[in-house]
Amino acid sequence: MPFTLRMPTRYGEHLEFCNGSQMQFSHQHNGYELCYILNKRVQLEISHVILNLAVQNCIIIAPETMHKIIPTQSDTEYLIMNFSSKLKRTIKSGYYDDALFVRLEQAVTTEYVQHIITDHYNNTTTIEQIKEELVSRKWAYKLLLGNLCSNLLFGILRNFSAELFAGKDMKQYQDNYNLALLINKYISQHFMEPLTTQFVAELFHVSTKQLGRVLEKYYQKSFTQIISLYRLEEAKQLLSTSSLSLEEIAYNIGFTSTRS
Repeated sequence: MPFTLRMPTRYGEHLEFCNGSQMQFSHQHNGYELCYILNKRVQLEISHVILNLAVQNCIIIAPETMHKIIPTQSDTEYLIMNFSSKLKRTIKSGYYDDALFVRLEQAVTTEYVQHIITDHYNNTTTIEQIKEELVSRKWAYKLLLGNLCSNLLFGILRNFSAELFAGKDMKQYQDNYNLALLINKYISQHFMEPLTTQFVAELFHVSTKQLGRVLEKYYQKSFTQIISLYRLEEAKQLLSTSSLSLEEIAYNIGFTSTRS
């Protein structure tokens, strides 16, 4: 008999240990689905693309993405964990959420982009604890499962885009005001470069929406407006202190033309 244990988690639909003999039809979910390979190999079909997943490979499938597990050997074992697309509401508020959400967006597999994550952090210990709690169902096991599932998700996401987060403390921004100050300072030092909202958001490990919100809240101006103000102030200085033409000044301060 297939070894299957289902358990609702605080993230959403279910948690399930499966083996390779279990047939699946193509399906999709409203939330995310994490698939972690525990032994042997598994084939996963994502919108007619076949992915070969080895031991300690993991994939996070985006909501509304058609997929199915293709049966292989009967002793193949893998973990399926579904969690809500409203992930930011399930974890306590703060900067940590935004860093987590940015990393999740980069790790997710869709119909058009596939990311196979190799678990260099070896989260199998956490998975074994999840399995033990599911089997034993001792007092408070539901609470422990919720914490273990969140630990697993954090551990998996550590493997992805590590270069963006290397040496960074996810709690370095104690509040949004401190974050707004740091973003503003960075813009003031780099406004002559071709900055984009996406680039700066990734630099500070927040979403573009969060970046826009904190700037609007503390400066009552958008990202584009703040850059333009710095560029205009610099243009005024150059007009009064240099012999550069308007086009030269516009180019030097980051405008693409005098009409920008």
